[in-house]
Amino acid sequence: MTGLESRFLGCLVGVAVGDALGEPFEGFLQVQLDRIPNLELKYRGRYTDDTQLTLAVARALIESKGFNREILIKHYINWLSEPPIGPGYGCLSAIYNLAKGVIKPSDSGGNGTAMRVSPIGLLYHRDEDLELLKEFAKESSILTHNHWAATAGAIIVARAVAYVVKRSKIDRDDFLETLITFIEESEYTEFREYLKDLKRFFEIPPKEALKELGLKGVKSPFIEIFNSPEIKGKGVISGFTIPTVLCSLYTFLLTPNDYMNSVELVIRGGGDTDTTAAICGAISGAFNGIEKIPESLINNLKDVDMVIETARELYRLFLETRAK
Repeated sequence: MTGLESRFLGCLVGVAVGDALGEPFEGFLQVQLDRIPNLELKYRGRYTDDTQLTLAVARALIESKGFNREILIKHYINWLSEPPIGPGYGCLSAIYNLAKGVIKPSDSGGNGTAMRVSPIGLLYHRDEDLELLKEFAKESSILTHNHWAATAGAIIVARAVAYVVKRSKIDRDDFLETLITFIEESEYTEFREYLKDLKRFFEIPPKEALKELGLKGVKSPFIEIFNSPEIKGKGVISGFTIPTVLCSLYTFLLTPNDYMNSVELVIRGGGDTDTTAAICGAISGAFNGIEKIPESLINNLKDVDMVIETARELYRLFLETRAK
C-alpha cells in the first residue's frame, strides 16, 4: 500500500471509527465523560449518519468520476432508504425535499455539511485543484444547508483534509493560516476571526479550551439552552458548525501524530460527540494513514470492508483523473 493510498483509507476509516467511538456519548457533558476512564469499552463499531453521508459523497464522486451535482443528489436521496441513523432535522428535511424534486435547503448552520465533505478534500487535494475543491465543497453543502457557517465549515474541513494528506509533518501556524486565507470571502469574516483566535487556545488546559470553543458563535435563542443551570460550565460542544469545526481542528492540532488521542479528546468535550470525532478522525486519518488507527477498532467496525473498498475506489479515481 502506498503512503497516499493509506491516507485515503485512513481518512474514510477515520471518519467511521471516530463516528462509532463518539456515538455512545452523544449528548453527554464533559463532566459526565470525565467519570468514564476508558471510552473504548463502550465502542460498538456502529457509525451514524456522519459516516453514511460521507460514503454517499464518496460514492457520488466515484460514479460520476468527479463532482456532479445531480449524481450527488441521487446519492443523498439513496441515503433515505439505508435508513438514516441519527440524522439532524435540517439535513433530513432538505433531503426529503430533494426526493420530491425540490431544492429547499434548511437555513440551519448545523454541522451536517462539514461532517460529510472529506472525500472532496481527498479527491481535489492537489494545489491546481483547490478552486474546484472550494466550489464543490460549497455545492455539496448548499443542497441541504444555506447558512454561511455551514458552507464555510464544509470548505474548511475539505481544505484541512487536502492540506494534511500530502504532508509528512504539521506546522500549526501554516495550517491555520492556510485555512484562514482560503475563506477570504466577506460572508465568512466571522469564521475567519474565530480561526485566527484559535491559536491562543493552545496555551490553556484542553478541558477549559474545549469548554470555551464548544460554544463559539452560538447565538440567541440557542445560547440560552447552554446557559441553563443544567448545562452551563459543565462542558459541551454545540452542533452548530463553528464550534464543531473549531474543536475538531484544535484537538487534531494538539496531537497531530496520534489519531486516538485527538479523537478521544474531542469526544471528551461532550455534546455532538459522533460528529466532532468523525471530523477530527477524517483529518487525523488523512494525515496519519490507516496504520495509525487501532486495528481492534477497525476490525470491529460495522461494514468495514465496504468502507475500505469505497476508500480504495476513491483513491483509484484520483490516480485515473487527478494524478496526471
